[in-house]
Amino acid sequence: MAKKEQQTYTSAMKELQIIVEKLENNADLTMDELTSEVKNATKLLSFCKKELTSINKDIEKIIEDIEGT
Repeated sequence: MAKKEQQTYTSAMKELQIIVEKLENNADLTMDELTSEVKNATKLLSFCKKELTSINKDIEKIIEDIEGT
């Protein structure tokens, strides 16, 4: 069985872009397909938000260290 790749910010954003394109170009999606895509997009957005928050904290710490505060 293949090992699933660990999610990264970049891979999540690529997946979100695919979902957006699918939603924009597929007016004939069923309600089940639409619901599934929206749920997946929500999970991806949550992951990206957590990643950005973490990165922001890291950057703030680096700046504090540089400024000596």
